[in-house]
Amino acid sequence: MHDYLLFLANIKEQCSECQREERKQAFRKAERFVTNANEQGGVTPEAQPHSFQDSKRKTKNARVDIEIRSGLTFIPSPQTE
Repeated sequence: MHDYLLFLANIKEQCSECQREERKQAFRKAERFVTNANEQGGVTPEAQPHSFQDSKRKTKNARVDIEIRSGLTFIPSPQTE
């Protein structure tokens, strides 16, 4: 598993079961964003995504945020031979 997906998985594990359920779709969207960013060579702060939310959430502020402060992130790992 890539580092960026491990990071999201660790955040998800810190949530209670109820919080994970409220953010299930949001975590999927965030995982898709970072995977796509990695496949495209990374992203900069200019490509800052909006909060990832579940359209059917019951808790208004239940979301997953990804903050890119500077530089290039979600870049592909160098291939080892």
